[in-house]
Amino acid sequence: WQCCKQENIIARVISWFGIHSYELYLFHIIILALMKEMIKPEVLGDYTKLIWFVLFLAASVLVASSISFFYSEPANKKLRRIMLGWRKSRTPLCVEN
Repeated sequence: WQCCKQENIIARVISWFGIHSYELYLFHIIILALMKEMIKPEVLGDYTKLIWFVLFLAASVLVASSISFFYSEPANKKLRRIMLGWRKSRTPLCVEN
């Protein structure tokens, strides 16, 4: 049972990254640039770099999920509604012989 529960969590994490991969792709570089401006990488020690990396991942995930929730998904829903309405309003051309 414990094995199945762990596999379910891993599958959910992988699924989340798959669903939000575009937002992560777009915004991770902005997060990285902002973090590099805050503290230069040369100043960080080995253990501090690991902590900084974990913060980078957490910030990237937070920004990607926020962008997805507040912008991408509402925009997709609205576009789908518009396009579906447009498609339904079109009448097919009938060609009679």
